[in-house]
Amino acid sequence: MNTWPHWHLVLPVLLFVLYFLPTIIALLGHRLTAPIVVVNLILGWTLIGWVVALVVACWPDRANPRRYPRNDLHQR
Repeated sequence: MNTWPHWHLVLPVLLFVLYFLPTIIALLGHRLTAPIVVVNLILGWTLIGWVVALVVACWPDRANPRRYPRNDLHQR
């Protein structure tokens, strides 16, 4: 017996979010958002493509001031 009858509604949403996790992370302000989205869309179905997109999305983007503001400018 199934104690929670709505699992069939939640499972596709969770799988969708998991599949597009690299894209979601990249949209938070990575400068390589477009390539990450393309790799995730085209090669995300392979485990290697998904992992590559996730690693690049999580890699520190030091050139992006939205993610890493320069605090040394405020120190005098």
